[in-house]
Amino acid sequence: MVEQGVRLYNQQKHFAAVKKWKQALRRINKDNDRFITLGYLSQAHLDWGRYREMLDYGFQQLDIANEMDSPMLRAEAYLTLARGNKRLGNLEKAVSYCRHSLYNQCDQSRTTGYVHLTLGNTYLVYSSFSKSIEHYELALKVSRSIHDTALELQVYCGLGNTFCLLQDYEKSLSFSAKAFELSKSFHIADLNARFQRLSLVTLSTPLRKLGRLHEAKDCCQDALKMALTAGDRPTQARCMIILADIHRQCLDVQRAYKRYEASMQLMINLEDRQGQLIAMNGMAKTLGLMRRQSKICDCRPLEINNKVIDLASTLGCKLIMRSAHLRLGELYGVLNDEENCSLQERLANCLTEEMELYCGVCKERYGDQGGNSLDALPCSHIFHAKCVRDLMASGDRKKKKRICPDCRKSLNSRLMLICYDELKAAYNDGRAPAFPRYQPSPSSDDQPL
Repeated sequence: MVEQGVRLYNQQKHFAAVKKWKQALRRINKDNDRFITLGYLSQAHLDWGRYREMLDYGFQQLDIANEMDSPMLRAEAYLTLARGNKRLGNLEKAVSYCRHSLYNQCDQSRTTGYVHLTLGNTYLVYSSFSKSIEHYELALKVSRSIHDTALELQVYCGLGNTFCLLQDYEKSLSFSAKAFELSKSFHIADLNARFQRLSLVTLSTPLRKLGRLHEAKDCCQDALKMALTAGDRPTQARCMIILADIHRQCLDVQRAYKRYEASMQLMINLEDRQGQLIAMNGMAKTLGLMRRQSKICDCRPLEINNKVIDLASTLGCKLIMRSAHLRLGELYGVLNDEENCSLQERLANCLTEEMELYCGVCKERYGDQGGNSLDALPCSHIFHAKCVRDLMASGDRKKKKRICPDCRKSLNSRLMLICYDELKAAYNDGRAPAFPRYQPSPSSDDQPL
């Protein structure tokens, strides 16, 4: 019966599969078989965005693992709990469960790779970019050692999101495009659709940031169509935010705000606090545009930006806190409130320092240089790509040991992260490879933007 459920799930008959697994769970006596079935159920509820039910299955897995005194099963149960808590915004719990999982397993297991992926995703919410890249790198090493394409794809999505937040949109697009190419390699229908949704959503934002709005829209609408078919509510909510971002960039503020409101309501239903924060941040940006167009008064942008700061500080998302402080500083400047304007600017500058959003070589902030091409060294510290090349060339001329300017670690053995292996040829001139125009599915243009 469990195998029947797996076949149904792989055929994208998700509800029928879950029904089979629940029936099987009532009949199974062997602890190991119960553990495996609970794992299938937890993954299904993760895909649906039912994170609390996922945690229930994770705790049942942990009870079985403790009864069997199995470190391997305990590690997998802790991973389930970490992933569920990360989605609910309980980031400290997510990190703690990841550490428990790592304590119970060997270095190169599949579970180890997914723990590092979860840690990378969690530290990205915290805006700890170097830590995030460090764990993505470790996850990628595992994926290649055990030949796990699904894990490798998700690492590339994480790196795409990371460099997008750091405003290196070309590199973000390169990693996202690599993930999209990998998504085509799955022959099981459910995995193919699931990872295409994920990679298309990841592709949408760098395409939008680079001004390729129609391609971003096509990617997003294809992902949304697949998410609606699969009952994937988290992806539906994320797609609505991206479509709202596109409307906002086109200055269609009314449609943008309605999309953000709809996504916000779905994120609340999912209890996804990070998603709520992203939607609310988009609403704050849109209200700022409305104020500039004299469509609303100053009080609404002030109120929502303070709400953004409250939620972002609860989650520890420093990057969004910083952007909200900058918006408030601009608002107070318009209102001639110099004291509050200065306060907001100081708070934003403090967060810039905490996140280390500046190059350790030239001391300029990321994004201040034209192009903003960035590189991460093997120690995961991030610099302008031009500064890294100049630093390495200087070391060669003076025959000195190459060291990271931030942590002083030697760089002689390897100059780049292994995640650049697939892209090295394109980086010889410091530029990311071009992503060919996205070809939407035949029905994606049927939906209005």
